[in-house]
Amino acid sequence: MNRGAPRTLLEQLIQQRDQTVAEAASEFKAKARELDEPATLSPRHLRRWMNGEASDAYPASRRVARQLWGAPLEDLLGPPSAEAPAVPTVAERRRSVAHPPVNDLGRLPTHGIFEELAMAADDSARFVRRARTVLSPEVLEQLNADVVHLAEQYLGTTPYQMFRPLAELRKDVFELIDSHPRPEYTKDLYRIAGLVSALLGHVSSDLGYTYGVETHTRMVLTCADLSGADQLRGYAYWVQAQVAYWQKEYQRSAELARRGLDSAALSGSDVLRLTSQEARALAALGDERETALVLQYAADAREQALGERAQPGIFDFAPGKAA
Repeated sequence: MNRGAPRTLLEQLIQQRDQTVAEAASEFKAKARELDEPATLSPRHLRRWMNGEASDAYPASRRVARQLWGAPLEDLLGPPSAEAPAVPTVAERRRSVAHPPVNDLGRLPTHGIFEELAMAADDSARFVRRARTVLSPEVLEQLNADVVHLAEQYLGTTPYQMFRPLAELRKDVFELIDSHPRPEYTKDLYRIAGLVSALLGHVSSDLGYTYGVETHTRMVLTCADLSGADQLRGYAYWVQAQVAYWQKEYQRSAELARRGLDSAALSGSDVLRLTSQEARALAALGDERETALVLQYAADAREQALGERAQPGIFDFAPGKAA
């Protein structure tokens, strides 16, 4: 599709990434979430930016834009640059994987070999998950490794790219559950299904699909009950509380965070995540007394979280993110 000459540096960068406006807006939302910034950007609003109009951009939106596109918003709204970094298109990236160029020493270039290595690892993981007719510790180990890998990948990958591998992994887990495994493996399978469902909930949230968020988090809660994993339950309520917050349902957001805190056996990081969300919601409601009280709970949880092992990828809630 011929898009015509870009009018701004921002439009130039988006064209170089071979993205649609909707994809770029979703990437902005995902970046805002990663940075814990209260910023969002609709495709319609992004089109205005691409046209050089952003007089009403909030500071949080400006910060996210700078992190995502590598330049201040004022520069992004300015004319295209002949020195803008060339970003390969999707088609070019696909061709580089199918027919990777070879350097002078007959080896694949660094970016090509990593893509090839990733595809080979995916094939091995899929074989381990599906090759055995009887569930074994090796299969469970592979499933856990897959969850960790995808959770870490999420931090640097668009939601569109995350959806298919997550959906395929959960399908594999469901098939294993349906195969009536030995009782000692059942709880682990439900826990893993809950973790993957939580990641699918993140995808739905980043893409603005509220029904998907609610459905996947209900699945997480079901898996938490079946596996006895209280941390899953707390995490699901946090995701729901976040969605309610972005929808400006601040009272519901605070209530969902409190419900998550009622879960037993939460780590300091889990408590910090939920109390921080509750404090944000209460602050938005203007309840200064309750906000101060919850912030004190968050401070106590932060001290506990400092000595804990970090969770993988997007599941981690570092003390620095706290309210």
